Amino acid sequence: MLRPGTVVRYGGREWTVAGIEASSTSDARIWLSGTEKKDEQDTLAVFGLAELLSDASFEPVGGPPRLRVPQMGLLPTVSEGEQWRAFELERHVREVETGCPAPDGTASVRPEYDPASTTLAPREQAKADELAAQGWSDVSRATVRRWRAACESLGISLQPFPPANGPAKGHVERPFGSINSLFCQWLPGYTGSNVSERGSRVEQEPLWTMAELQALWEEFLVYGHHRPHAGLRHPLMPKKALTPNQMWAALLPVAGYVPVPLSSDDFVELLPVRWQPITDAGIRFGYRTYDGSCLNGHRGQDSGVRAQKGLWEVHYNPYDPVRIWVRLPEGFREVAWIHTTSVALPFTHHVWEHICKVVERTGSREEYEAELALLAHHRPGTLVRHAAYIHLRTGGVMASLSLLVREAAIRSILDGSLAITKKHLSQVLLDVQATNAARATLRQRPGI
Repeated sequence: MLRPGTVVRYGGREWTVAGIEASSTSDARIWLSGTEKKDEQDTLAVFGLAELLSDASFEPVGGPPRLRVPQMGLLPTVSEGEQWRAFELERHVREVETGCPAPDGTASVRPEYDPASTTLAPREQAKADELAAQGWSDVSRATVRRWRAACESLGISLQPFPPANGPAKGHVERPFGSINSLFCQWLPGYTGSNVSERGSRVEQEPLWTMAELQALWEEFLVYGHHRPHAGLRHPLMPKKALTPNQMWAALLPVAGYVPVPLSSDDFVELLPVRWQPITDAGIRFGYRTYDGSCLNGHRGQDSGVRAQKGLWEVHYNPYDPVRIWVRLPEGFREVAWIHTTSVALPFTHHVWEHICKVVERTGSREEYEAELALLAHHRPGTLVRHAAYIHLRTGGVMASLSLLVREAAIRSILDGSLAITKKHLSQVLLDVQATNAARATLRQRPGI
């Protein structure tokens, strides 16, 4: 915790917190005092709190270690033997907690681990004795407790419940019911939990992609947090059902919370992960190529992660695909998309996937990627002024439309204009049927 007089390390030197200037409308400002090494002169500097916390070099001197987000791809970085050991420990801890080693609760409960007839301490001792008899070294009741404490240190609260007993954890089961009735049952292909809940010809319904489901799910979460729940009531307004957000706002001043600031690396750690090779061309996925000087020395090299066959851990932001972060031996390094300067407008990974669907690949990978980048660069409606001409040339046929736009985009790339014009469209030769239809229309409406 920062307070006046706290000694911190920032930018390779030590500072003392001289003052804290809080504001309800902007980021808090921290005043730091220090001594220059060159002339032994005292200096005073002011920084935004967010600026300090986002710098990896910032830390209190002599205080507890700074909390970090656990590495998301940590498990695949260890050997296969260590992974199996982790899963085995998970099974033993689950049996101590719930009496059943299997996550689905199908295995029988042994008497020495039955929560209905034993307390936690005897179950811990029974597990220690069992593992010691199997040849595990240095296993005691304290060892079993440390395994359970490891979960709690990661913020996992262990609350044992009898297996296959829904009413014992109704606060967990009820959201699943809401998700089924408010979200899942409206999706194409929903089969329900039994035949009576299944619609006719479900197998013939067109299914959605995972990206489309994720986008809809995120919208549903926003809806759910703004939807009144009958079980959420305020003591001063017992007749009014509150939304989760309203209940959170009502309880926050009472319970309070401790905000844990995240560093830039923490934000990266929370992003989705892919495992990719580093080739001579850089890092490629989704018809996007990322390259930078930080990859030199690692091209064609093995990451050392055996479980991922030597691939490298890459984090990406689906809502800002113009850059990625790769975990190198020295830490995360940001790598830019090679066509970043060609796309001035923001776009998402889902938009890119849609462009890949509608644009057929005809040339090399490099030409196809450049073509996709051009389409991503266009502002919405840039071709609207040519709508009548495009419809004239294609007759509304999608195959002709795709060919016309693709060939015009390639021509704009070749001449360096990077913008489709009517001139580019007029230079494209289409099929005979579309051409004859266009000529007939031009004879009737020569002004198009």
